[in-house]
Amino acid sequence: MENTILFEAPQTFSVPCEIVDKHLNAPEAELRLILLLLRNANAAFLKDDLMRTLNVDEKRLEEAFQYWIKHNVLFRAAGKYSLQRPKLSPSDFVSYHPEAIAQRLEGDPALQFLYKSAEESLKKPLTSTDASLLLSLVDWCGLPADVVALLVRYGCENGKSLRQIAQTGVRWGDDGVKTFEQAELLIRRETEKKNVVNRIASRFGILGTRAITEAERKTFLKWKEEYGYDLDVIGAAYEEAI
Repeated sequence: MENTILFEAPQTFSVPCEIVDKHLNAPEAELRLILLLLRNANAAFLKDDLMRTLNVDEKRLEEAFQYWIKHNVLFRAAGKYSLQRPKLSPSDFVSYHPEAIAQRLEGDPALQFLYKSAEESLKKPLTSTDASLLLSLVDWCGLPADVVALLVRYGCENGKSLRQIAQTGVRWGDDGVKTFEQAELLIRRETEKKNVVNRIASRFGILGTRAITEAERKTFLKWKEEYGYDLDVIGAAYEEAI
């Protein structure tokens, strides 16, 4: 090989830096797939054409797509794949066929853990709707399976339905939550806020008598977080006001 290496590129296409920085050691089929998709942006492909071009079978093709979904490079929504996370709500989630869910579970220990943990948190077997919703949080919102499991446990402990938990999951996905540690930090902060609101509401005689309104919650947090008032100062102001 000569010491001088020449490179020319009359035609180019963009490759996200993350692919080069983090995934140069990805399996061959995964790399060939993402390069093919990037080279043909906004194109439609038949599954058979992709299988023939990449020289893989259907199962291996699905594994290649799942690799990029798992690493938050590709996102799947409404039958389309994209490089940008779609804006979704739980009502947008599509139902997965039970056989498709079973196939995904068969080769994915992380999903197996999620479904088992969710059943323990919900204290009931998962329905097909439940299973689809959880898988959607992984596929569409880009949340790792262990993060979804933590979210479900936290939501159940606070009396939330799975649909309400999914709404939080959509928000976490939009906020770019990608690790268990990030999720734990969010939950810790939310718990601290809840404790602040409950302490103030208790001082005002609200807690236990009626629900705290969203306006009250925001006001209580503003007193504490923006103004820095402690409970004694807030209590003294309340006594003076009444």
